[in-house]
Amino acid sequence: MNHPEAPYHHLTLTFAPHPQHVALRWEAAVLGMRESRMVLPFAPGDLPTLLRALDCLQHPNYALLAQQANHPWWFFSASEQATLAGYGLWDAQRQLVDSAADRRVGRLLFAALTADTVAQQALETVRNHAVANGVMLWLALRFPPYATELAALPWEALRDSLDQPLLLSGGQQAICVRHLDLPLALPPILPVQRPLDVLALAPKAHIPASVRQAERTARRTILAQLEAEGLIRLRELEPVTRTALVNAINERPADLIYFYGHGHYQAGQGGLLLDGEHGGEAWTDSQRLAKVLAEAKIVLLFACRGAALLPDTNQPAHGMLSGVAHALNAEGIPLVLAMQFTVRISAATRAVELLVRDLNGGHSIQASAARMRRALFVEEEDQRSWYVPTLTIRSREIGPLRIFAPAQAQPMAQTALLPSADAPQPTHGPGARMGDRDAMQGPHPLAPSPASGRGVTKDDGCSVALGEGQGERATCSPPASSPPASPPPA
Repeated sequence: MNHPEAPYHHLTLTFAPHPQHVALRWEAAVLGMRESRMVLPFAPGDLPTLLRALDCLQHPNYALLAQQANHPWWFFSASEQATLAGYGLWDAQRQLVDSAADRRVGRLLFAALTADTVAQQALETVRNHAVANGVMLWLALRFPPYATELAALPWEALRDSLDQPLLLSGGQQAICVRHLDLPLALPPILPVQRPLDVLALAPKAHIPASVRQAERTARRTILAQLEAEGLIRLRELEPVTRTALVNAINERPADLIYFYGHGHYQAGQGGLLLDGEHGGEAWTDSQRLAKVLAEAKIVLLFACRGAALLPDTNQPAHGMLSGVAHALNAEGIPLVLAMQFTVRISAATRAVELLVRDLNGGHSIQASAARMRRALFVEEEDQRSWYVPTLTIRSREIGPLRIFAPAQAQPMAQTALLPSADAPQPTHGPGARMGDRDAMQGPHPLAPSPASGRGVTKDDGCSVALGEGQGERATCSPPASSPPASPPPA
């Protein structure tokens, strides 16, 4: 059954970094245009340590692994501990990242963003107007390609002065979309037919058998049900080598690419770990991936650093295009949903189920991502995964984008990826149609959802969470053979 999508108030926030501050432009129908300044709450050199700390918290067995696992990913040096303590993110008594570090980061970001009175009034005006009218807040974040440090921050985790998540407060979930500003022409978007053609990629490389089986079982359960309902047409590629991937795409381009595996940001380049042609592994950089996946409409990157970015002082020119998600978006893929931190098996499969059902139900990709965040926030015991997904869109439209128009309004056979027909199209201001303005290093596990019961750490670095009635959900810690400065795959 199709339900009408809630109306929204759109707020565009454009970032322009300068040496000593960040210039911000706020645009909304109820505001017009306002300008403010922001000083980042974190020193650029501290970002790798800070983001690694947040990534550690995504593992439900972090405390156990930090004490028992002999791997530099879980270890913070005395200087790194002092850095985290300076931001209130280190628990000195337990010698661990503070369990509320993600909430603290969200509050620090919000305070810095609204420290300028103009910015505070702009956000309050739009937010209060949305709440008073019972509509969604739609937050569009626009980054230039060189704003790596800004894009590396978890803006989806913003929390206001009352410690309420900005995207989940006011009685209505909010939409948050990232845009990469590029002075390039947009390629045409080809029509989409029902059912949605899904290509699932889950490489074996560096994933122990217990983890692989847990992910495969969860994924196949969800995708088989969606296929049985006629919502998708599923293909699974195994092994996921570069040659096999090219052949599969040449045979039939997919509408939606589902990737679950390892990702990283290292030596100025983002990449995903595929299977080697003759066994083993093959790190595949973002440029190669962008070329082979460019015909997809949606790419779901359930890789622990698929959306992550970190400033690279050795190769600063790479900028945001070194990240896998941003490179795919720049290459022409309209919609990229990727993880900025470690992703859990249950969060990944739950996300793809919600997304496919919402898209088939006529919801926009933006609203689907917002509903996904709300579901993860409500359903997970520790409420860690809800801010991990990032949605990056490349489109001239700033309104809702739908893969399928609502069934009652459009034929099901063949429709284009269109902006919502009911979306307002102002002729000027922030809501008008616009031209194309449009990683973290280190290893980390693909973590399971927290479950009641015991956690067992295996010799291969895997942690298996056993919960009553929940089955086995496993994650593997990365191998400990590589030095911290050049870590192995996650």
